[in-house]
Amino acid sequence: KAYRRRYAELQPDAEQLTPLWRELNEFLHPWSGRYLFSESKAMENIRRGERIYNSVSFEVLRTAAAGLHGVLTSPARPWFEVSHPNEKLMENREVKGWMHRVQTTERSVLQKSNFSPIIHHRYYEALTYGQGVAIIDPHKFKGIQCRLLTCGEYVMANGADLDVNTLYRRLSMTAAQLREEFGQNNPGFTKCVTEALARGRLAESFEVIHAIQPVGMFGDPLHPIFKPSLILSLRFPARASCPS
Repeated sequence: KAYRRRYAELQPDAEQLTPLWRELNEFLHPWSGRYLFSESKAMENIRRGERIYNSVSFEVLRTAAAGLHGVLTSPARPWFEVSHPNEKLMENREVKGWMHRVQTTERSVLQKSNFSPIIHHRYYEALTYGQGVAIIDPHKFKGIQCRLLTCGEYVMANGADLDVNTLYRRLSMTAAQLREEFGQNNPGFTKCVTEALARGRLAESFEVIHAIQPVGMFGDPLHPIFKPSLILSLRFPARASCPS
């Protein structure tokens, strides 16, 4: 209940900006922000991009995104280095070698993953809406798996230092995806999810809330299934009862 309440508390701030985001979507980047019009039945029947009279705005957006990607995170050249803030320590040969191995490993992991296209599209989101979010999850084969969140899909909050430390998003997951993510007989599943898995309705979709926030924000002890860390990331059903 605490997580659902926190999610509801964060929504009004995002809703104040929704009209502006919708206008930016219609004129700049109509192929994003699929959650911005979910509550407007009138907008669902309007073809995306029909309010763009020429391609000037999108060409400018594409040029800016390509420029940021090429300068900041170019896949064609090394764009970051791993080092230690202690300059004297960095003079040590063994430390330099360890840092180089870490740096090489990180670059290899990024190249094998979908990081490059995701970060490129994140620049589109940031240039259009003033904010962009990408989540990096562990992947059993590729090391990491990056996911781009689009405007309207998530809500955020800042910590005392004004850095973002909380993110909640609502997403849809099929019964098959829930089983793959959490196992067949997870006790956290609602009755409707368990029933769908038992009857083989693997394509049936369920709403899930993904919460990312500092550990202990609600003052409760860390759940034993999670390891202690700075950020707690968990998914749970958005509805307690089965959908009609």
